[in-house]
Amino acid sequence: MLGRLDRYLLRAALGSFGASLLFIIILFMLMDLMLDLAGYLKAAEEAGLGLGQTLLAWAEFHLMSLPWLFVTVAPFATVISTMFTVSRFMASNEIAPMLFCGRSTMRILAPILSIGFLAAIGMAASWELVVPTTRPEMERLGGLLGKDTGGSGSATGVTCRSPIDPRMRLLAVDFDPEAQKLTGVVLWIRGSRPDDMSEVRAASAQWNPELEDWDLTDGYVYSGGRQPRARLGMPGLRPKLLSLARKEAKETTLLSYSELIELQEFRPNWHVYRLAFHSHLSSPLANIILLLLALRAGHQRGHIS
Repeated sequence: MLGRLDRYLLRAALGSFGASLLFIIILFMLMDLMLDLAGYLKAAEEAGLGLGQTLLAWAEFHLMSLPWLFVTVAPFATVISTMFTVSRFMASNEIAPMLFCGRSTMRILAPILSIGFLAAIGMAASWELVVPTTRPEMERLGGLLGKDTGGSGSATGVTCRSPIDPRMRLLAVDFDPEAQKLTGVVLWIRGSRPDDMSEVRAASAQWNPELEDWDLTDGYVYSGGRQPRARLGMPGLRPKLLSLARKEAKETTLLSYSELIELQEFRPNWHVYRLAFHSHLSSPLANIILLLLALRAGHQRGHIS
């Protein structure tokens, strides 16, 4: 149960955190507008948008990117807000009476330090629950404004293994995420013995959402002979997973924890997904680590009693 003094300190810390976060977000938006204004106007002209429509699309884009921006700048907002809060109490001589009443320094800082834990939990929740839901609209608006947000882009090839059955490996010359179509499909299926290998080839494969499988065009399976094959039969190979796998390393910040785990199984040789997952784990902890380092530095310089 929080006492009155704890609630007072917590309210002050939350207010400073909100102000710091809002300042960083507004600064980010203004810098983005100043640096990319010419690109926005050029993209709007090509898309046939007026000035009002362009500004509306820009505002909607940044609204959709707020969850991503939060997970990016939250540790810095945490450190800045905490130092502001402590400096405020020191300047108004509120720390000395608290210590005089018998409270330890750690007991006074506990409500303020809780901001770091709350920010870490908020970052993890945003990465898993909020960022994936706002990502499609963010990518659509980014494409409208001429920004590279790792959206669908042009079709590219696919090389992967089944996230469910590691014995299956797929090669496709082309993947169209909008049409949900693979072109130039080759699927290798390894059997129980080293010499037991079958191969599926097809001119193209179209995703069938009812069957949750890919319908093959001119599909054949080669295993001691050639036989027609109507379905690809590769479990776990969904268009959404293929679209996620096409993101470059710089766009992994837009992926959730569960998506990164799935992509690690999907493409085990791509260490970028493993590094991104570890980054997703360590980034929320930066709220606490940077906060402790800043408070420690302030204590050594005598700013905190």
